[in-house]
Amino acid sequence: MRILHTSDWHIGKKINDFNMIDDQRYVLDQICEIIKQEKIDVVIIAGDLYDKPIVDTHAIKLLNEVLVKIVNECGAKVILIAGNHDSADRISFGKEFLIDSGIYIEGKFDGNINKISLNDEFGDVNFYPISYFDEVHIKHLFNDVSIKNSNDALIKIMKTLDVDYSKRNIFIAHGYFSNKDGDKMIESDSERRLSIGGQDVMDASILKEFDYVALGHLHANQKVIVDHIRYSGSIIKYSFSEMNHKKSVTIVDLGGKGDIKINQIGLKLKHNMREIEGYIDTLISEEFYKDYDLEDYFRIILHDSIGISDPAAKIKKVYKNFMEIRFKDNNFNDGNQEEISNLDITVKSPFELFEIFYKSMTDKELNCDQKDILKDVIEKVNTLDQ
Repeated sequence: MRILHTSDWHIGKKINDFNMIDDQRYVLDQICEIIKQEKIDVVIIAGDLYDKPIVDTHAIKLLNEVLVKIVNECGAKVILIAGNHDSADRISFGKEFLIDSGIYIEGKFDGNINKISLNDEFGDVNFYPISYFDEVHIKHLFNDVSIKNSNDALIKIMKTLDVDYSKRNIFIAHGYFSNKDGDKMIESDSERRLSIGGQDVMDASILKEFDYVALGHLHANQKVIVDHIRYSGSIIKYSFSEMNHKKSVTIVDLGGKGDIKINQIGLKLKHNMREIEGYIDTLISEEFYKDYDLEDYFRIILHDSIGISDPAAKIKKVYKNFMEIRFKDNNFNDGNQEEISNLDITVKSPFELFEIFYKSMTDKELNCDQKDILKDVIEKVNTLDQ
């Protein structure tokens, strides 16, 4: 059986007001070609298909197109789970009907991991998918006050499983896995913190008896303790902390019991992420930028003083896709005040500006009640100004 492991698509994501959907489509088309060329039997998507619980229709349409292509054109089955960015309830809509099409969706964990058994010439391969969970949900689900953190929750869940380890078994999950000492993995700024103080870290050694463990959440392709417990990483770069990542999908060749080969196939990005620095006159000179792909996304670090006139306009004439400008020498290193994004605030309403500010400070979207309160406040302020 040939398995392709991917995760963290984050369809619908915006970075500094750049909509990444064309970048995502570009890479997802490549993944479909890989599935076809490599004769993949099963595609695992280990969470964070979307970037937010509620996404626009363009994001929904893209995911639908990709899943249809994987199943109908590539002839592969799909097993997918919800990540911490997804709405598990929305992701799992219509899942019973989709099984006949070869799409298996695992929504919100209800106390049971639904085993999926697929077969090849060597017999059954059992897949155990579980969507993102936190300790609070598991504590209430099992009415167990002894569950204090995510690792306790994982141990509790594993006790409910009846796994025949003489067969070939694959575990699929989304979260922060490390070794029992909680050593740090390769992280990036674009991964949403799941908890404070390491409460979210789970011991991957608990899963070592599985033939392969397909993980999502961390954006760097990496193993956890052993080669067969892996994060596939995100499909494109979602922050400048991922500049040096090599994005890929993971291919798992599963033979008989104990016969497994794991490889990565690299992905070509529509736009790379780059960081350049220097004085503005140097950066906008042809001698400097001639060797760069000016379509890429840039973070610009200026050596000039903060008081220079309109650096964004000068930079944008050359680097039209710049995402950030920072000043190397300034007094704002403890916050985000040194950043100038490629965002024209003159075309944003006060409501939109506050939404952007709130998201940048909390990494959360305003809920409906908060939006109503904000609208009311803005209306009252506008009335006072009149």
